[in-house]
Amino acid sequence: MREAAAAAAPNPERTPEPPALEVTEAFQHVAGHAVLNGVSLTVQQGEGVLLIGRNGASKSLLMRLVLGLDLPSAGHRRRC
Repeated sequence: MREAAAAAAPNPERTPEPPALEVTEAFQHVAGHAVLNGVSLTVQQGEGVLLIGRNGASKSLLMRLVLGLDLPSAGHRRRC
């Protein structure tokens, strides 16, 4: 059992994988109102994310930014 645990331990010499998706300090304004205010998100390859919130919380707008359908007013996104 110890051998399996040792094999699964992270290798300090291995370079970490870049994130599959990164949104940094994203701001979005709609009709003069800030609807996203400095949102940051990092998702690693193979990682699942659940986005929940009340109606009107701008979940769909965040997803549009992630997919590249809209551009943020400020900040940036990067997909690898």
